[in-house]
Amino acid sequence: MRQALYPKEKYPQGHPDLINSLNNLGSVFKSQGDYVKAAAFYRQTLAMCRTLYPADKYPQGHPELANSLNQLASLLHAQRELPKAEPLFRDALAMYQALYPRDKYPQGHPMIAAGLNNLASAIDAQGEYAKAEPLYRAARPCGKRCIRATATRTATAAWPRASTTWA
Repeated sequence: MRQALYPKEKYPQGHPDLINSLNNLGSVFKSQGDYVKAAAFYRQTLAMCRTLYPADKYPQGHPELANSLNQLASLLHAQRELPKAEPLFRDALAMYQALYPRDKYPQGHPMIAAGLNNLASAIDAQGEYAKAEPLYRAARPCGKRCIRATATRTATAAWPRASTTWA
């Protein structure tokens, strides 16, 4: 449907809405265990992201590009292609760290925690436990801080007095 709305003739580089649709299709096929079809959609998503969000225009990366790297790496991890997954997880984590720096996000950011955990998992699955452990440890406090901060913001938005209860 979205490919009909955003034809290649009119949008030769793709469109952000297509990225979302292609990524979702990849996720559906991955959850069904059809890794070949999932990989095709994830690779198409990654190629479109690299075209729409090039490094010269987005020197710190783009959240959609980082997510696309992470999705393909996750599929490769599920296929036990860990040496191929690890560099993609590293690239996604580096991008998340550039996009969500500590000075702007003093509590950390959930995508950094997830990126650390994903990379640790890929390294752990390769039997390199000593290399994985510090990454798991780095993800843990960030994850806790992010969850606490998100829960407080959500509760405050839903019920303004909740901040005095939750904080």
